[in-house]
Amino acid sequence: MNKWGRILDDPLVTSVLKAAGWTPERSINASKWLNLFRKEGVPVPAEAVSVMENLGGLRLRPPKTVDGSLFSASDITFDPHGYYFSGDAPYFRAEGGSFGVNACPIGDWGGDETLVVIEGGRILADVQATARIVGEDIEDALIRMIRRDRLLMPYDPPA
Repeated sequence: MNKWGRILDDPLVTSVLKAAGWTPERSINASKWLNLFRKEGVPVPAEAVSVMENLGGLRLRPPKTVDGSLFSASDITFDPHGYYFSGDAPYFRAEGGSFGVNACPIGDWGGDETLVVIEGGRILADVQATARIVGEDIEDALIRMIRRDRLLMPYDPPA
């Protein structure tokens, strides 16, 4: 199965992504985000680089009504700078950070939750130091945020 197989198998999710300008082959230069994070000492897992290169700069607008949805629709914006502030680096590091592993912001969900990729590719939604699991990887997260048919679970950092 190709990287975007689960997305391409879901017409609703594919249509939301394509309406924002996405294609499976999309690749942008993510250096503007990566350079800031490196300068600040924010760890950038490989999965975060991949998300930034493929989805960076996009704003997804899920439909307001989806059969079987369990919560309301919220825009999804892939712009990590919008939700990263100078000096936040310690918050994203494994040592002493809030996630227990290296983490990197990738954007926001609904304007108040920071989307974060942690080592291993899991996607979290973080608001006021309370993180919830959005997906086991970016495909799972996109499907959940667009379809809204599964609730988010609390994230417990590794000890």
